[in-house]
Amino acid sequence: MKLGKPGTGLSTGLSRHCNKARFVVFLFLLGCMLLFAGCAGRKKEMHAEGEMQQEASGFVGSRGNGEGTGKRKVHVWAVYWDNEDVVRRMENLQEDVDGISYFAAYFDSEKKMFLPENVMGMKAAIEDSGKNGKMESYLTFVNDLLKKEGGSSLKDKDLLYYLFSSKESRQRHISDILEMTEQGGFDGVEIDYEAMKKDMELWKLFTSFVNELYGKTSERGLKLRVILEPGAPVEELGFVKGPEYVFMCYNLYGYGTEPGPKADENFLISMVEKGKALPGETYFAVANGGFDFIKASGETEQISTEEAILRQSQAGDNKAIRRDEKSGCKVYSYRDSNGREHEVWYADDETLNFWYGILEREGAKGLSLWRLGG
Repeated sequence: MKLGKPGTGLSTGLSRHCNKARFVVFLFLLGCMLLFAGCAGRKKEMHAEGEMQQEASGFVGSRGNGEGTGKRKVHVWAVYWDNEDVVRRMENLQEDVDGISYFAAYFDSEKKMFLPENVMGMKAAIEDSGKNGKMESYLTFVNDLLKKEGGSSLKDKDLLYYLFSSKESRQRHISDILEMTEQGGFDGVEIDYEAMKKDMELWKLFTSFVNELYGKTSERGLKLRVILEPGAPVEELGFVKGPEYVFMCYNLYGYGTEPGPKADENFLISMVEKGKALPGETYFAVANGGFDFIKASGETEQISTEEAILRQSQAGDNKAIRRDEKSGCKVYSYRDSNGREHEVWYADDETLNFWYGILEREGAKGLSLWRLGG
């Protein structure tokens, strides 16, 4: 046994041992504190993420008018540029969705219709996931036109004149619509032709097109939905009974307006009243997401619900956000990195529930949502 050096007796060894023990305990306690802080932070982060996912889901399933707790059935749109997100969002919506419109077929520079590849890929993905349930599927047609020089013309009015100008041109267009719809395996056709505004000549041609199209879709066992802008002069038109007519109940405020909501109570009530001029039952569509208004320049940017929540969280002032009483929308302001003041209006699930409750209270039956992930 080797003896220790002078001054390294039992008391000195115990002292070193105690110091080491205290250091180990200190490290242990420090580790626990860091772990607790990390867990608390992660819990807070997960809670915030959960709130964002819940608030930004863009869909409300339960009734908001006090008439029971049954699930509300809503028709939704799925857009080709958001195909991956659509599949994810459909996972929790099967029992709430009774129809889905795939957006959209439009026109190349030669004025021939084509369907983006993502549309069929999106349809296949939803069907393969088993989340389509008993939903009816519609293919949406829009009057967007690719330009020969590049770019596109959205809601092209001249294109509509080209398609509707004669009975022969309408019949050719109808034939193309039916062929594309049946080849894609859709249950119905949805027409979303816009920007006719106060052009009564074009409206009358459009009415003839819709009535003729309904005759052909009925023969083929296909359903027909017709989307109408809020300003459509339906009181002066002779639409046939049979199709589902769907009013766009959104963009009350937006591009070219002062800051405000996509819809409010008075606007929704007026749309239900206007829908009474149409034959049969009228459907009504609201929209999630919102607008970011830049006050000084008058610029306006359309944003999703998720983007609105993200911008608000980055602004850092959670106390500044409020809910508008007349529209149910959330509203907040912030300054960007250039010092410009923004005002954001957007719809979350509570907003949609508020809007649907108003529509149901006023007697509306058919409800639609633009759009999944919007």
